[in-house]
Amino acid sequence: MLRCKLKTVEDSFIESDLVRCHRKYIVNISKVNILRAEKEGYKISLDLENVDTIPISKTYEQNVLSRFNSKQ
Repeated sequence: MLRCKLKTVEDSFIESDLVRCHRKYIVNISKVNILRAEKEGYKISLDLENVDTIPISKTYEQNVLSRFNSKQ
């Protein structure tokens, strides 16, 4: 699994709390602490120490927002 593409991981966990937010990142939506709108786009802050904010690309923005809102 370490050498597979993120698309494969994304497809494998379609019914879970994992959601693709960027071409480089898949996050656990239940670990999102803050979803912040900035002028250059949305950013995710996780409730984990020593983890920088994660950008949300335009490609995945609607999916992330709908998944985040459904968890609220």
